[in-house]
This record gives sequence, structure tokens and C-alpha cells, in this order.
Amino acid sequence: MKRTRPIALWFLLFSVPMVSACAPAANSPGHPSPGPPNEADGVSENSRTQPLAEENERLRARLARTMRELYARTAEPERDALLLELLRDPLWEVRAAGLGLTDNRLSSGRPVPPEVRRRVRDMIGDEHASVRESAATLVAQLNDEQAVDVLLDRLAVENVVAVRSALMTALGRLGNREAIPAVLDEIETGAPEAVSSAASALARLTADTPPEPALRRRAAEALIGRYEGRDIREGPATPRESLVSAMGVVADETFVEVLLEALEDEAATVRLAAINALSVMGAEDASEAVEPLLADDDRGVRQAAISVVATLGGREYLASILSRTDPAVESAEAVRRQAWDAAMDMLSDAGPRTLRMVVDRFAAHDDAVSERIRLLRMLSEAVADNEHDPAELAGIEHDLGEALLAAGRYGEAATVLDRAWRAVEQSDPSRSAAARLAWIDALAAAGDAACIEAIADLESEESFAEAVGRLEVRLEGLLGRENHSAVIKLSSAALDRLGERMAPRRRERLGDVRDEATARRDAADRIRVERLCEQLTSDYEAVRDEARADLRAMSDRAAPHMLRLLREAVAAEPPDAETERALVEKLREIAPELNDYDVSAPAEQRLETIDRWLRPDE
Repeated sequence: MKRTRPIALWFLLFSVPMVSACAPAANSPGHPSPGPPNEADGVSENSRTQPLAEENERLRARLARTMRELYARTAEPERDALLLELLRDPLWEVRAAGLGLTDNRLSSGRPVPPEVRRRVRDMIGDEHASVRESAATLVAQLNDEQAVDVLLDRLAVENVVAVRSALMTALGRLGNREAIPAVLDEIETGAPEAVSSAASALARLTADTPPEPALRRRAAEALIGRYEGRDIREGPATPRESLVSAMGVVADETFVEVLLEALEDEAATVRLAAINALSVMGAEDASEAVEPLLADDDRGVRQAAISVVATLGGREYLASILSRTDPAVESAEAVRRQAWDAAMDMLSDAGPRTLRMVVDRFAAHDDAVSERIRLLRMLSEAVADNEHDPAELAGIEHDLGEALLAAGRYGEAATVLDRAWRAVEQSDPSRSAAARLAWIDALAAAGDAACIEAIADLESEESFAEAVGRLEVRLEGLLGRENHSAVIKLSSAALDRLGERMAPRRRERLGDVRDEATARRDAADRIRVERLCEQLTSDYEAVRDEARADLRAMSDRAAPHMLRLLREAVAAEPPDAETERALVEKLREIAPELNDYDVSAPAEQRLETIDRWLRPDE
């Protein structure tokens, strides 16, 4: 069926007098500027035509919106033809809407037919500036290499700055190096707004392959000459930022002086671009000039400065980098993190002396626990590689273990402190007892039952009492972390293995801790079992399977709670038969001894069986 335009809207549009039909547009070609107001009427011509102009604008926008809606409602096979018609429409708003639809189509990954591509390319020469600007942007997204000549031809006659800027952007994205001379022309003579796009285009065109020497010299002269122009220096920061960024890509040695000067630009974006350009160029001598920017007001500048100083300046600037890790100096966590990462990279091949200095510097920094652990590991490896005094290595290992313990990394701490106390026992027996207690403390914190046997092996009653006291503290910590099973396991083992050597009050306290942990675990188990049993009757098999697996893992701890739920299901009015069957099936799996339950027996008999199971000792 042949598609037609929305007649009603076209009629509405052209039934309203257009401004151009009432009066010539102000300053339009071939028309003088409007004269002074008509004194007799007391009303200017402009005031009479303004409402018509506004209504005209609204109607055109409405028409473009309607065309987009029409496209959305059109069947897929007919959309190509409609899109071409929109792109050829007499009204620029409709052509612009067509470009927008083409852009959407491209963004969604749908193919753009060749005839549409050709039409978009032709629209680079459209009579309306907004359409030309959009078309230039779109040909770049379409990766239309055939458009390069069209873009260059349009550039020769284009006088709208926004369009020239779009032409530059398109040439840069298309990547045809034949456009470099035209881009340099724009850098040298274009308006500041277009210079930004031209400099970015130059960076794109030269990023992979530097220009040949003659073109490179011209590029260097163009970038420096325009950067030093008064209109660029005194204008907005964007052109300066783009020019400086392009310098980093072209990477001519004559740029260094200009880039060092740009480090003091009032605009943070320009300072940042200068830092990045110096980094790309690998200007090692720039580290001294960049170092003050570690304290720049702008966070992004500080981060870039850290990267450049650490990479180009070397360990000479380690202290400056480390200063940015201190919250009292650097408020931004992201900057502190970057400073730490940079410092760690700088220290990766440092010797024991440098590492020891840094470790000591951050010994009291509670905000740098994980970093201190990394440093101690690095120091331990460096000392071991350099075959230093075994006592020194044992001391470092002890410090590392204590740091891991303070960070809550108990398992790692136990492993390291085990090595440490055995090494100390060999190198400095006078410190062996304290090192051994630290190891036992880490085992207890990790919930490792090996700590009980280690305490039992202590011959000194003083060390034994100290170890049991630390065990009690760690049990409280495990209880606070809701690791009830570990508390029950350790306290029970301690009472069984160490009870005879403990003071009565200590035994009583450990018994109380065990009872509290048991009660808490039982309450937590009850809540968990209730939730899992609800899932046994879920409509989803995956949910049911997961619940069965979790109940199986809980085993005999789940059984008492399941029996209570089973009793509730049987005693309910009416009885919950579905829940009863699910619970009985699972109970037979995890508690095979409960095998004399008959689901077909009278309710009273089933309740008696459940009550007997709930009171096994009677």
C-alpha cells in the first residue's frame, strides 16, 4: 500500500501564516534590516511578527516529532523508504529528525542502507547549518570514508563555526591523513571554538603514525603559534586544553617549554592536559616542575601528577608521593589510594634499608594497615634475599603476623606467627615465650582448635594463664562475629583438655560462654530452619533443591526444629498435609532413626510419635 503523509498536520502547518510570508527575516541576504517602529501605530513590525515566529517554530517542531512517531509505527520493510523521504523533506526540522532516526538506527546496531548513507553524505552541503552539523557528525559515526572529500570541499566554503567544528571532528574520526593539511589550516586561522576540534582531530590523525618531518614541523609551529595567540590565551580554556593535548601526541621536543608553562595555567583542565602530555612524551626532566602539582587544588590534577612523578621521577620523589597517603595532608581517598599504589610500584625493587624506613614511618598509621602488611611482606622478602641476620627476619615476621592479626586476617596471621616464634626460638630464646603466645592468640582468633593443644603444651603456669586469658578474649570476639560453632568447639575443648589447670572462676566463665554460644546458635538455627522448611514447598524446583541441601548440611542440628514445625503442621486446623509430607521426607533423610512415623495414622497418634521424638531421654 502506498504510504501518504499526515495530511492534517501539513494543512495545519501551512494554514498558519509563516513569518517569512509576513516580513523578511532580519539581516537575511537580500533584505535590509528592519526599520524603526511605526510611530503612528506605536507598535514595531518585530512585535507584530514575533508571535507568528514563535507559533511557526512550535508547529515545525511538532511536525518533526510527528514524523519520528510515524517512523516508529511504520513496518520494518517500509522504514528505509520513509527514512529517505524524511531526509529529503523541504523542512529542515524534518530532515534533522531523519538524521536523528538514522543515528538511533546506527546506535542500536541495525544496518544503514547505502542509499541512506549517500543521502547523509550529500546533506553535508545542506542549506541549514544545524543539518550540516548533524550530517558531518553522522558520517563519522557511519565510518563513511567516501565522505572525506565532501567534508574537505564543504570546509572550503563553510562560514558557520559550529559546522566547521563538526567537520573537523568528522575528519579526525575518519582517520584519513590526507586531511592533516586542512586541519592544520584550521588550527592556524580558525575561530577558537573550531580550534578545539581541529587540535583533537590532529591528535587522532597522528596518534598511530607520526607525520613526516616537514608536516611535523608545521604541526609543531601551528600548535605553538596558536597556543600563544592572544585570543587563545585570554579566552576559554577548552582550546588551550585541546592544543596542549595534541602536543602530547605529536610529541615534538619543542613542546616541552610550552607544556611546562601550561602547568601553571589557571584552568585545571589545561594543567591536567599538560601533565598528561609530558607523560606521553616521557619528559623525565619535567618531574621537578610537576612535583608542586601534587598539592594542586584539583583532585584530577593531583592524581595525574602522582602518576607522572612516580613514573618519570623515580625513587627520588618517594617522600613526596608518600606524603599524599596521609589523610592529614590528602583529603581525597582516591588520591591517597593512587599515591599508595604508586609508592608500592616505586618500592617493588627497593632494598631492606629503604623498606624499613617506610615501614617505620607508617607503624602508627591506623589508616594504612593493609599497606603496612604489604610493606612488611616486601621487607621480609628483601631481608631473606639479602641473607641478613635471622633474628632480624624473625622480628619482621613477628611484626607482619601482628599486623595481620590487627587487620582481622587471622588465618594468615597464625601461619606467619608460627614461622616467627619458631625462628625466634632459634635466634633469641628470651623472646620465644612472647612469640609463641602471639601464635596461640592468632590460632584462637581464627577459631582453630589447634590452639587448645598449643596451650596445653605450655609448661610455664604464667604463660598458661596468659594464654587462657587471651583465649577467653578471642572467644568473646568470635561470639561477637556470630561464629557460634567455633566458640562451642573451642570452649568445650578447653574445658575438657585444660580444665584441671584452670582456676575455678575461669572454668565457670568458659562454661558461661559456651552456654551463651549454644543458645544463640540454637535461636539462629530455629530461624534458618523455619525459612528453609517454607522453601521445601516452593513452586520452584531449584528453590526446593537448595533448601534440601542446606537442611542436609545442618543435619542433626536441624532435626529438633523440623520436629516442632512438623507438630505445628499436624496440629493445625485443618492439618497442613503438604508441609507434613515435605518435612517427614526430609527428616527420614537427615535422621534415619526417626523411621516409625505413619502419615496415614490418626492425628493423635502422629502427635504422640512427634512428642516422643522431641523427648528422647524420657
